[in-house]
Amino acid sequence: MNPIDYYRPYYPRFSNAEYQRRYRLVREQMAAHGIDCLVVTGSPGMNAELMADVHWLSNWNHTAAPGFVVFPYHGDPSLYFGLVTYRSNAGQRSVIEDVRPGTSVARRIHELGLGSGTIGIVGSFPHEVLAELKEDAPQARVVSAGEWFGEIRRVRSAEEIEWLRKGARFADIGLEAMIKAIRPGVTERQLYAATMHAVFDAGGQFCFQWLGSTPMATPLMAYPTQAPSDRVIEKGDIIITEIAASYEWYAGQINRYVAVGQEPPEEYRRLHQHTVHLVKDVCASLKPGAVAAEVARAAEPLLKAGYHLEVMAIGRPTGGSTPPVLPVTPPGEFFQRPFLQDETVMVLPLTYKEPDRLGLFLGDLVLVTPEGGKSLHGYPLEEFRVV
Repeated sequence: MNPIDYYRPYYPRFSNAEYQRRYRLVREQMAAHGIDCLVVTGSPGMNAELMADVHWLSNWNHTAAPGFVVFPYHGDPSLYFGLVTYRSNAGQRSVIEDVRPGTSVARRIHELGLGSGTIGIVGSFPHEVLAELKEDAPQARVVSAGEWFGEIRRVRSAEEIEWLRKGARFADIGLEAMIKAIRPGVTERQLYAATMHAVFDAGGQFCFQWLGSTPMATPLMAYPTQAPSDRVIEKGDIIITEIAASYEWYAGQINRYVAVGQEPPEEYRRLHQHTVHLVKDVCASLKPGAVAAEVARAAEPLLKAGYHLEVMAIGRPTGGSTPPVLPVTPPGEFFQRPFLQDETVMVLPLTYKEPDRLGLFLGDLVLVTPEGGKSLHGYPLEEFRVV
């Protein structure tokens, strides 16, 4: 048995019917826009989120090298996976049979006889790859296809939702492990390690964690830091965290905070109550057909109470083109784009009394339904945990 066939069963993938559904949607839009071939790119980056479009078509992604899918209207797609050393693993994971090292997508376009056709590009293309494409296929018409490609990815299939629920469960497991590890004397780094270990040990993929701590009596942090520090946890601290974990890069994302050794002061409790109400009101408004400006009205009670607020919700995870929800939504066509049934949104308001001092960060990954946004997590929202 060759290495590809031996290891392939160990990597999860969606059903053949799911990929047929995706390819049908893509080709319908290619026909509507007069595109002969699509070239989809993914870039290296944290938790492979920038590789989401490539992953959606191929089941392959990577955090350290670019990838491309050449997707013709007629014929079979090809996957380009960056470094030649990734050949075996790309073949083991990809649902696309034709896998190739490198970035010479122009060669494949000529093989398909499309050197003078219309080529749609998706993603932020490396300059040298796009320049090579234009040089080697000067007769080709190159157009952007990112907007419509993102739109067809917004609505999640039943199989995708199931994977997202698994990812949310892994994020919950990581949060609970961090909470169990909290005690005076441990460092932020040790809490980060507890989260990461628990996610991997449960069978998930750790994506990222923002984590920070500050004394509740004299707070100096409203938003968790993007890298854990060597600060030692003390009684009277608050720990604020955001955790993303995935099942095969379909990620859940949860934001919570924990008081250490004593009940939170009154100012924190009041802000917590307003923040919980805000999250619930945002979720209640996330119904098919709602637009960002309508959802933003949920912020009015918190703002009238004298608190401040940053972003309320963003499209999540793994790409898509969901409009963000801001406390004051700017005018524009993008912000009038309605939410769709079965798209996912990360509800994550950052609320604060004083910037960079007293604040909270609470939220879940939710699914847009006719009854409003439904959390994919199983962790309580209302409780201000004290450990």
